[in-house]
Amino acid sequence: MVANVQHSASSSEHGTPPVAVQFAVGVMGRIDLDPCSSAYWQHYTTKAGRYYDREQNGLKLPWSGLVFVNPPGGDKERDERSQVKPFWSRLVEFWRRGAIDGACWLSFTLEHHVVLQGEPTHPLMFPTLTFCERLDYLRRPEGGGPPKKGGAPTHGSAMTLLPSVRNKAEARAQMTRFRDLGASLGAVTRPL
Repeated sequence: MVANVQHSASSSEHGTPPVAVQFAVGVMGRIDLDPCSSAYWQHYTTKAGRYYDREQNGLKLPWSGLVFVNPPGGDKERDERSQVKPFWSRLVEFWRRGAIDGACWLSFTLEHHVVLQGEPTHPLMFPTLTFCERLDYLRRPEGGGPPKKGGAPTHGSAMTLLPSVRNKAEARAQMTRFRDLGASLGAVTRPL
């Protein structure tokens, strides 16, 4: 018997919990781009205006609008390493250039904060919500159909807001909504 394979490297597919998608939409108003998705997850969960799947590779295509990122982990079956660092770097690149109007980054494990420590820009430099309960990520059933609860992993999750750079009034509104909506979901921290 395997104890909690949630977010193991046996697969990079771990569907975003509805509470995380609803929170991101509440903060940003909508999701224009999900660069780490598939037709399946778009149909059932994120419902972004557009998305990039594994074959399109969101690391190589342009990002714009309001972005939601739940980065893929490693996938032993495909001999792939975790994509957390590359997707974080890509997000920060587009954010710094003002190419996006804001973003919500889902750290499916607080270990991301450790993994990203050497980066010049770190998630904890931005408003961050640490969820008070472990989130139930979703799994894709082998026989098809809607996703099933995959169970809460043995680690906590966090959501980070990269507010709009181009529109200061919208950035303030995003940060206010992040703080207000996040207060019922966990602890919201903001850099000094």
